[in-house]
Amino acid sequence: MATDKKKLLLLFDRPQEPTFVTKGNNSVFDVPINYLPEKYKPIGVQLFNRFGEDASERISVKEIPPPNLDDIPELQRNENFSLFIPKHRKIAGKLIRLFLAAKNVDELLSTAVYARDRNIDLPSLIHVFPDKYVDSQVFARLVKKPTSFQKDQRMKNIALPTSAKILDLISTTALAFDISFRWPLEKSSFRIDEGRCFIIRTNKIPARYNFERLCNSLKRVKKLSNMREPIPEGYFPKLDSLVASRTWPSRPVNETPSDVNREIDQIRVNIDDLDRWRDRIFDAVHSGNIGNGQKIPLTEFEGIDLLGECCRSEYYYTKQEFLWGLSTIWDMSC
Repeated sequence: MATDKKKLLLLFDRPQEPTFVTKGNNSVFDVPINYLPEKYKPIGVQLFNRFGEDASERISVKEIPPPNLDDIPELQRNENFSLFIPKHRKIAGKLIRLFLAAKNVDELLSTAVYARDRNIDLPSLIHVFPDKYVDSQVFARLVKKPTSFQKDQRMKNIALPTSAKILDLISTTALAFDISFRWPLEKSSFRIDEGRCFIIRTNKIPARYNFERLCNSLKRVKKLSNMREPIPEGYFPKLDSLVASRTWPSRPVNETPSDVNREIDQIRVNIDDLDRWRDRIFDAVHSGNIGNGQKIPLTEFEGIDLLGECCRSEYYYTKQEFLWGLSTIWDMSC
């Protein structure tokens, strides 16, 4: 019998736990033995008996030839994931293409964990990855409540702090916008309207952000034109990653951007590269052409799309060595 498409949503329930663990309202996936990691295979039967005995629903997982994951496992489950790192973005793109290649729901469920369908309302990101929005100390309180009280005595709400002492010292932390989580992931598999995103990213969002800063008695953001000067404002990570169990790196006050050389992530770039790529983008705008061995005109039909691609990391007409994603690499350099 075909799998109910909505059963796929159970894969979003506690995504950090193994698939064979009870999900939702006491539902269990019947995972084939050869789908288990090597450390679980010797005790597979015991695991299924343990989690499946009292299950109110058992969902069958069709056994198919294991998909070719290639170099995807190089990014460990407990590592921080960033769409600004080209290697991570390529791995995410491979996973998306792998899931989209599934012929039906049963095959998708067997292939693994992701579905996108008009008849399925995917859970909000705050439900799947709450650590991106809420301080980790809140989760310790959430775990404590069920163990300390009976079900009918538990508190239904837990108050979240809305401010911190640091806000009194650093006014720029009074506002925070998170607008870059989704676009780069989509671009890993498909070409979207890059020109539209380029205008939104470089014009509309800064304008709205500045307007809201003015409404909150803050000054407009300062333009960063010299990449070799110290950055006056510091940055401290507001959240940490539950997956990697570590905080995101901070930036001290008056930190000077420096070269990046991370062999493990296959990233090597220096400040001279940033200057060179910026100048090439300016030259392309003034000349009306992008050159990568041949001149590609910036027409009224695709010119803005090409400029957007030059500032990001996916290129369809230009060589990656010529313009490697100015805004993406700049995020890692500072």
